[in-house]
Amino acid sequence: MADGHPHLLAQVTPVPELPGAVSDLAGALTRVQAYLSATQHRYVSEDSWWQGFARLFMELEAQSRNPIALEIAVDQLLARHGSTSWSIQRSRLLR
Repeated sequence: MADGHPHLLAQVTPVPELPGAVSDLAGALTRVQAYLSATQHRYVSEDSWWQGFARLFMELEAQSRNPIALEIAVDQLLARHGSTSWSIQRSRLLR
């Protein structure tokens, strides 16, 4: 190589399907937003709400290319809506 660093080219790794992962996450967050909107003015017990949310999240998680990014993004979304984070509720539901 002309720059004197032939090993640099070998160290470059491709970014794994970032556009697909981003659109995957955006689509999942859209579904979470829809759930929040649909249940916003409907009275259900807190436990029932979280159980319904758990079913939605687990479906999204099964389809997700990056479940950790999904959980973080969902926690942030719920926090913006003034709710407890999903990570905390999830551990409570699994007890």
